This record gives sequence, C-alpha cells and structure tokens, in this order.
Amino acid sequence: HLLRVKVFSLIQKTRTLFSLVSLIQFLESNKMKQNHFHLCFLNGGDKKIF
Repeated sequence: HLLRVKVFSLIQKTRTLFSLVSLIQFLESNKMKQNHFHLCFLNGGDKKIF
C-alpha cells in the first residue's frame, strides 16, 4: 500500500514537472513568434503581418 502511494506521488510530481516544462516551452515559442512579428513589422514598414 505504501509503495503504491509512493508511486502515485512520483507520478503526480512527474506530471507537474511535465506540465511546467510544456508551459515554459509554450511561452518560449510565443515569445519567438512575437519577436518574429516585431521583426517583420520593422522590416516591412507599414506592411503588417498578422
């Protein structure tokens, strides 16, 4: 029973870590897109790329 609880808590921690990592990756990719948008906007002058 104790082993099952340990395994369960380990799984929970792993899930939490995984979701945290995926959240960070999501934010990073969003940042990259925003930078790309700003670069396109600056390079294109009034040609806005949405």
